[in-house]
Amino acid sequence: MNLMLTEAHWKSKGLPLRTTKEKLTQSKTGISEALRVLAATDKLLRAEILNESLVKKMDTVLKASEAALKKLKAEDKKLLALRDNMVKELADYRKDHNTLVNQIARDNIGAVSGGIKMLRAQAKKEFSSENQDFVEGAAKVANADAMKIMGYIATIDVGSLNISNASRWKALVDERLQWEKDVKLALKTSMLEIRKIQGDTIDRLKATCQL
Repeated sequence: MNLMLTEAHWKSKGLPLRTTKEKLTQSKTGISEALRVLAATDKLLRAEILNESLVKKMDTVLKASEAALKKLKAEDKKLLALRDNMVKELADYRKDHNTLVNQIARDNIGAVSGGIKMLRAQAKKEFSSENQDFVEGAAKVANADAMKIMGYIATIDVGSLNISNASRWKALVDERLQWEKDVKLALKTSMLEIRKIQGDTIDRLKATCQL
Protein backbone atom coordinates (compact mmCIF):
# COMPACT_ATOMS: atom_id res chain seq x y z
CA MET A 1 0.00 0.00 0.00
CA ASN A 2 1.38 3.42 -0.98
CA LEU A 3 2.20 5.59 2.05
CA MET A 4 -0.04 8.35 0.72
CA LEU A 5 -3.08 6.09 1.05
CA THR A 6 -2.54 5.31 4.73
CA GLU A 7 -4.66 6.78 7.49
CA ALA A 8 -1.55 7.86 9.40
CA HIS A 9 -0.28 9.91 6.44
CA TRP A 10 -3.66 11.56 5.97
CA LYS A 11 -3.89 12.49 9.63
CA SER A 12 -0.36 13.92 9.71
CA LYS A 13 -0.30 15.65 6.31
CA GLY A 14 -3.92 16.27 5.38
CA LEU A 15 -6.05 17.01 8.40
CA PRO A 16 -3.77 19.77 9.79
CA LEU A 17 -4.35 21.76 6.58
CA ARG A 18 -8.11 21.98 7.12
CA THR A 19 -9.42 25.33 8.30
CA THR A 20 -11.75 25.78 11.25
CA LYS A 21 -14.50 26.87 8.88
CA GLU A 22 -14.08 23.70 6.83
CA LYS A 23 -14.22 21.57 9.94
CA LEU A 24 -17.46 23.27 10.98
CA THR A 25 -19.15 22.91 7.57
CA GLN A 26 -17.83 19.39 7.02
CA SER A 27 -17.02 17.90 10.39
CA LYS A 28 -16.76 14.36 9.02
CA THR A 29 -14.98 13.73 5.73
CA GLY A 30 -15.10 9.93 5.97
CA ILE A 31 -11.57 9.81 4.57
CA SER A 32 -9.89 8.32 7.65
CA GLU A 33 -12.56 5.64 7.87
CA ALA A 34 -12.25 4.83 4.17
CA LEU A 35 -8.46 4.57 4.36
CA ARG A 36 -8.74 2.32 7.40
CA VAL A 37 -10.98 -0.10 5.49
CA LEU A 38 -8.71 0.21 2.47
CA ALA A 39 -5.69 -0.91 4.49
CA ALA A 40 -7.53 -3.86 6.01
CA THR A 41 -8.87 -5.01 2.63
CA ASP A 42 -5.46 -4.57 1.02
CA LYS A 43 -3.90 -6.86 3.63
CA LEU A 44 -6.46 -9.57 2.87
CA LEU A 45 -6.14 -9.15 -0.89
CA ARG A 46 -2.35 -9.39 -0.79
CA ALA A 47 -2.74 -12.81 0.82
CA GLU A 48 -5.18 -13.96 -1.88
CA ILE A 49 -4.79 -11.78 -4.94
CA LEU A 50 -6.95 -14.14 -7.02
CA ASN A 51 -9.84 -14.18 -4.55
CA GLU A 52 -12.81 -12.92 -6.59
CA SER A 53 -14.89 -11.88 -3.59
CA LEU A 54 -12.00 -9.88 -2.12
CA VAL A 55 -11.37 -8.19 -5.47
CA LYS A 56 -15.02 -7.14 -5.62
CA LYS A 57 -14.80 -5.84 -2.07
CA MET A 58 -11.66 -3.88 -2.91
CA ASP A 59 -13.40 -2.36 -5.93
CA THR A 60 -16.15 -1.09 -3.60
CA VAL A 61 -13.59 0.19 -1.08
CA LEU A 62 -11.61 2.04 -3.75
CA LYS A 63 -14.78 3.69 -5.06
CA ALA A 64 -15.81 4.71 -1.54
CA SER A 65 -12.34 6.14 -0.84
CA GLU A 66 -12.37 8.08 -4.10
CA ALA A 67 -15.85 9.44 -3.38
CA ALA A 68 -14.84 10.58 0.13
CA LEU A 69 -11.78 12.37 -1.22
CA LYS A 70 -13.67 14.11 -4.03
CA LYS A 71 -16.31 15.36 -1.56
CA LEU A 72 -13.63 17.00 0.56
CA LYS A 73 -14.16 20.76 0.93
CA ALA A 74 -10.82 22.53 1.12
CA GLU A 75 -9.27 25.92 0.39
CA ASP A 76 -5.60 25.15 1.05
CA LYS A 77 -3.80 24.47 -2.23
CA LYS A 78 -1.47 21.96 -0.59
CA LEU A 79 -4.46 20.05 0.76
CA LEU A 80 -6.14 20.07 -2.65
CA ALA A 81 -2.93 18.84 -4.26
CA LEU A 82 -2.67 16.08 -1.67
CA ARG A 83 -6.30 15.15 -2.30
CA ASP A 84 -5.71 14.98 -6.06
CA ASN A 85 -2.56 12.90 -5.61
CA MET A 86 -4.43 10.48 -3.35
CA VAL A 87 -7.13 10.06 -6.00
CA LYS A 88 -4.38 9.38 -8.53
CA GLU A 89 -2.83 6.80 -6.19
CA LEU A 90 -6.17 5.00 -5.96
CA ALA A 91 -6.21 4.74 -9.76
CA ASP A 92 -2.60 3.55 -9.71
CA TYR A 93 -3.53 0.90 -7.13
CA ARG A 94 -6.06 -0.51 -9.58
CA LYS A 95 -3.56 -0.37 -12.41
CA ASP A 96 -0.81 -2.09 -10.38
CA HIS A 97 -3.20 -4.80 -9.20
CA ASN A 98 -4.40 -5.54 -12.73
CA THR A 99 -0.83 -5.57 -14.05
CA LEU A 100 0.18 -8.09 -11.40
CA VAL A 101 -2.84 -10.28 -12.13
CA ASN A 102 -2.10 -10.21 -15.86
CA GLN A 103 1.44 -11.46 -15.18
CA ILE A 104 0.17 -14.59 -13.44
CA ALA A 105 0.49 -17.76 -15.52
CA ARG A 106 0.41 -21.49 -14.88
CA ASP A 107 4.17 -21.61 -14.42
CA ASN A 108 4.28 -18.98 -11.68
CA ILE A 109 0.91 -19.27 -9.95
CA GLY A 110 2.51 -21.44 -7.27
CA ALA A 111 4.61 -18.45 -6.20
CA VAL A 112 1.54 -16.24 -5.85
CA SER A 113 0.19 -16.00 -2.33
CA GLY A 114 -2.91 -18.19 -2.20
CA GLY A 115 -2.54 -18.92 -5.93
CA ILE A 116 -2.92 -22.70 -5.87
CA LYS A 117 -5.76 -22.43 -3.36
CA MET A 118 -7.72 -20.13 -5.67
CA LEU A 119 -6.82 -22.24 -8.72
CA ARG A 120 -8.34 -25.25 -6.97
CA ALA A 121 -11.43 -23.23 -6.02
CA GLN A 122 -11.89 -22.08 -9.62
CA ALA A 123 -11.28 -25.60 -10.93
CA LYS A 124 -13.94 -26.90 -8.53
CA LYS A 125 -16.42 -24.42 -9.98
CA GLU A 126 -15.48 -25.61 -13.47
CA PHE A 127 -15.59 -29.29 -12.46
CA SER A 128 -11.93 -29.72 -13.43
CA SER A 129 -10.27 -30.35 -10.04
CA GLU A 130 -8.73 -33.56 -11.41
CA ASN A 131 -6.37 -31.45 -13.54
CA GLN A 132 -4.59 -30.02 -10.48
CA ASP A 133 -4.68 -33.41 -8.79
CA PHE A 134 -2.86 -34.82 -11.81
CA VAL A 135 -0.25 -32.07 -11.84
CA GLU A 136 0.52 -32.54 -8.14
CA GLY A 137 0.58 -36.33 -8.38
CA ALA A 138 2.65 -36.36 -11.57
CA ALA A 139 5.18 -33.94 -10.07
CA LYS A 140 5.89 -36.45 -7.30
CA VAL A 141 6.84 -39.21 -9.76
CA ALA A 142 8.22 -37.11 -12.62
CA ASN A 143 11.81 -38.07 -11.79
CA ALA A 144 11.01 -41.66 -10.79
CA ASP A 145 11.49 -44.73 -12.99
CA ALA A 146 8.90 -45.70 -15.59
CA MET A 147 7.41 -48.40 -13.37
CA LYS A 148 6.52 -45.89 -10.66
CA ILE A 149 5.11 -43.48 -13.23
CA MET A 150 2.92 -46.22 -14.69
CA GLY A 151 1.91 -47.22 -11.19
CA TYR A 152 0.66 -43.67 -10.62
CA ILE A 153 -1.11 -43.45 -13.98
CA ALA A 154 -2.91 -46.71 -13.25
CA THR A 155 -4.50 -45.12 -10.16
CA ILE A 156 -6.22 -42.25 -12.01
CA ASP A 157 -8.90 -41.84 -14.65
CA VAL A 158 -6.94 -40.29 -17.52
CA GLY A 159 -10.17 -40.02 -19.51
CA SER A 160 -11.33 -37.24 -17.19
CA LEU A 161 -8.25 -35.10 -17.90
CA ASN A 162 -7.97 -32.37 -20.52
CA ILE A 163 -5.02 -33.96 -22.31
CA SER A 164 -4.57 -34.96 -25.94
CA ASN A 165 -2.70 -38.19 -25.17
CA ALA A 166 -5.30 -39.73 -22.85
CA SER A 167 -5.81 -42.62 -25.30
CA ARG A 168 -2.07 -43.27 -25.32
CA TRP A 169 -1.99 -43.42 -21.53
CA LYS A 170 -4.92 -45.85 -21.57
CA ALA A 171 -3.07 -48.03 -24.09
CA LEU A 172 0.05 -47.98 -21.91
CA VAL A 173 -2.00 -48.96 -18.85
CA ASP A 174 -3.59 -51.83 -20.79
CA GLU A 175 -0.16 -52.90 -22.01
CA ARG A 176 1.13 -52.76 -18.44
CA LEU A 177 -1.73 -54.95 -17.21
CA GLN A 178 -1.08 -57.47 -19.97
CA TRP A 179 2.65 -57.34 -19.23
CA GLU A 180 1.96 -58.05 -15.56
CA LYS A 181 -0.17 -61.04 -16.55
CA ASP A 182 2.60 -62.27 -18.88
CA VAL A 183 5.20 -61.85 -16.12
CA LYS A 184 3.11 -63.82 -13.64
CA LEU A 185 2.44 -66.54 -16.21
CA ALA A 186 6.11 -66.72 -17.17
CA LEU A 187 7.11 -67.02 -13.53
CA LYS A 188 4.56 -69.77 -12.95
CA THR A 189 5.82 -71.66 -16.04
CA SER A 190 9.46 -71.33 -14.96
CA MET A 191 8.68 -72.53 -11.44
CA LEU A 192 6.83 -75.57 -12.79
CA GLU A 193 9.75 -76.44 -15.07
CA ILE A 194 12.34 -75.99 -12.33
CA ARG A 195 10.31 -78.09 -9.91
CA LYS A 196 10.06 -80.86 -12.52
CA ILE A 197 13.82 -80.77 -13.06
CA GLN A 198 14.40 -80.80 -9.31
CA GLY A 199 11.98 -83.73 -9.06
CA ASP A 200 14.08 -85.65 -11.55
CA THR A 201 17.21 -84.71 -9.61
CA ILE A 202 15.66 -85.96 -6.38
CA ASP A 203 14.65 -89.23 -8.08
CA ARG A 204 18.24 -89.78 -9.20
CA LEU A 205 19.49 -88.88 -5.73
CA LYS A 206 17.07 -91.35 -4.19
CA ALA A 207 18.20 -94.07 -6.61
CA THR A 208 21.79 -93.72 -5.48
CA CYS A 209 20.78 -93.95 -1.86
CA GLN A 210 18.96 -97.27 -2.04
CA LEU A 211 20.34 -100.06 0.21
